[in-house]
Amino acid sequence: MNFRITLAALVAFASLLAAESTALGQSTTTQQVPSTTQQEPPITGSSLTPPDQPAAAVAMDADLRNKMTEALQKLDFDGLRARLSNNQNLVNKLIRTMPIGFPTQRKEHQMRIELLKQENSLIDEMVFEKARESFITKEEPSQLATLFLIRRLQSEIEPRDKEHRFSPESAIELAATLMDKFPKENRLLRYSFLANFALERFDQADEVLNKMESMAGDGALKAYRANLDNAREKYQRELKIRRQETSTGDLPRVELMTSEGRIVVELFENHAPNTVANFIYLVEQQFYDNKLFHLVRPGQFAVTGSPKGDGTGNPGYHIACECEAPEIRHHFRGTLSMLTPEKDKGGSQFMILHQPNTELYDGKHTAFGRVVDGMDVVLKLNNIDLNGRQLSASTQVSKLETAKVLSKRSHPYVPQKIEIPTMTDFDRLLGTGNGSGMKSGSGMKSGSGMKSGSGMKDGSGMKSGSQKKMGSAIPAVEDPAGSFDLLLEEGK
Repeated sequence: MNFRITLAALVAFASLLAAESTALGQSTTTQQVPSTTQQEPPITGSSLTPPDQPAAAVAMDADLRNKMTEALQKLDFDGLRARLSNNQNLVNKLIRTMPIGFPTQRKEHQMRIELLKQENSLIDEMVFEKARESFITKEEPSQLATLFLIRRLQSEIEPRDKEHRFSPESAIELAATLMDKFPKENRLLRYSFLANFALERFDQADEVLNKMESMAGDGALKAYRANLDNAREKYQRELKIRRQETSTGDLPRVELMTSEGRIVVELFENHAPNTVANFIYLVEQQFYDNKLFHLVRPGQFAVTGSPKGDGTGNPGYHIACECEAPEIRHHFRGTLSMLTPEKDKGGSQFMILHQPNTELYDGKHTAFGRVVDGMDVVLKLNNIDLNGRQLSASTQVSKLETAKVLSKRSHPYVPQKIEIPTMTDFDRLLGTGNGSGMKSGSGMKSGSGMKSGSGMKDGSGMKSGSQKKMGSAIPAVEDPAGSFDLLLEEGK
């Protein structure tokens, strides 16, 4: 149902908001940090809508948006946060009390819900800057503002919720802001290290790690040091190869048009010629058009190329791995890697890495290209896991709409295929002979390509069932309790 909120209604609401802003700002200046027994209201606005009714399309003109923005800007951080919570509680109440069988009243309910969501959207844009401003300008910043920034930092570098986005660039700046007042807190140092590592700023990561090691003692950060040294050594070789490739300038390039924007990739034909031939062959066959990014884990990877969009299937054949030769390419930020559940079972599914992970993927998956434009688009792909699952109408999933070869060398690109044996009736009876190359319909072992849920081999410095999500290059460590940790505890 489409309708337009009347100007009079919005002006009245904006006026009401302006009138309430002063009172709200005053009433929230003494607001306390929620206790551990009190459930904290959500920081960001929800997009809740009645399950049986699509959200109404509301058009808000620039003047109305400006009026609402002006009113909201009169609130400080605590006032905005309180307003956000109050609005969301009202949205939930309106949804619960949605009239049934009364079209006019139902329309009014929907209009109020959409208006509140419009306001919450504006608040979301302001609350971070208000919290940052409060933290920087006040000698003793409020605990709520500090907690908000800490949780924002954690969500940017270690995303755990579906709505979170991996944002190492923002995390570096935010960590620096927080460390101005908490200069020796291990957790902030760790976030800074992880963000620098993710962006391949290995020298800066080394400086941060040196500080962490001086505070933690010998051996406490052994896994961090081993991963950093390994990645930095391989990256120096990678940079040398890239300089040589730039001087030649003849590597194939492919454009990936996604629902979130344009990505351009360069393919490593010199190091993985058959995998590149296979990729270009499939692109020119329009195999990748309209394929879903069926597995996106923020901070780790985005996977596409499944014919069914559920992590299963292949192009009807396999290709051999090219990941064991001495001159293989390594896995860094933006690397394209052929997904394979076991040796020589690659086909069409590939992943784009969000950050370096030479420890986990080198020697197991073939790195055959890298993103040269559009890494920001890669990080915008919707977080999802459709491995072995059906796509529902409400699922927000990103799509690879078209793939097009931009440039290539003059020779034909025809892959050397490994044919998949046809399953006989006897095979079906025994449950053998499955030539799909995928286990449990996942396209990756244990749904992620990792064993034991840790993302690292035993002995890597990570415990089984680690706190860190699967596929991470750097493990988590426990920090000794201090003022920073106590602040976190108080805000739970």
